[in-house]
Amino acid sequence: MRQPVRPRTPDNNIDGITLEVLLASSLIRASRRVDSPNWVGSVFKATLVPFVIVMILTVAVAWISAHYCPGASKLTDVFRSLWHGG
Repeated sequence: MRQPVRPRTPDNNIDGITLEVLLASSLIRASRRVDSPNWVGSVFKATLVPFVIVMILTVAVAWISAHYCPGASKLTDVFRSLWHGG
């Protein structure tokens, strides 16, 4: 049976915030290498590798989480399950 959707609180919103911070920080660092004449191509080239790395890590964490903690709906549930052995 599906669990009811809980309203966003600081406790269960940390997963989305963590992912956004990781993605934004890697893209901000990469975007500093942008040269201005052809900025669209430069942004794409500068951010492609960090984007792919973050995407691969995100999919890997999701797959591993689903494999080891199939009942977890959030990353905090996975951590809680792994730390408390349950």
